[in-house]
Amino acid sequence: MNPFDVTLEDMKAMPAGSVVCIACDNCEGHEDHTKQPDGTWKCNWCDDVKNIDKWT
Repeated sequence: MNPFDVTLEDMKAMPAGSVVCIACDNCEGHEDHTKQPDGTWKCNWCDDVKNIDKWT
């Protein structure tokens, strides 16, 4: 799967350890993020953590 071509629903269904490229406010661009066991996504560049369940 192309890491740029995923939906929010795809991301929610992915197992921990999956990597996607999403926007990172701290890095001011799109960076690889790895899904954590708790369902959050951690930026592989700056370690910022995103909880996509709180996105609208």
